[in-house]
Amino acid sequence: MTALTASGDGFSATLQNSIGTRVVVTGRMPDGHTVQAREVMS
Repeated sequence: MTALTASGDGFSATLQNSIGTRVVVTGRMPDGHTVQAREVMS
């Protein structure tokens, strides 16, 4: 995977092999809460 780059309101990256890839993004909001997004490419 390449490094994440800003893309509009989100981030984007290019995967070399997307089948079976698990992507997890974790961030911290300004008020201290943690957010997480998960996606499994199948």
